[in-house]
Amino acid sequence: DSKEYISVFLSVNATYQDDVIDIRNKFAHAKVIVQEDGTEVLEAQFKGSHFEFNETKFKEIRESLLKHREALIKLKD
Repeated sequence: DSKEYISVFLSVNATYQDDVIDIRNKFAHAKVIVQEDGTEVLEAQFKGSHFEFNETKFKEIRESLLKHREALIKLKD
């Protein structure tokens, strides 16, 4: 029943602002930085805070986006 899924959807997407919107805004302010060991990271200054995106953080972001995508697809259906 679609009405039952709405509460599940709202629960799954309670973190949408933090997981998607805030990350997108940080990416908009990010620059590629090459570290001393040659690895590249994205660094951003946003709202007075410093953020660094490395391979581990990118994996977390991808997993989070997939979670929200699946919830949106189920809601659409």
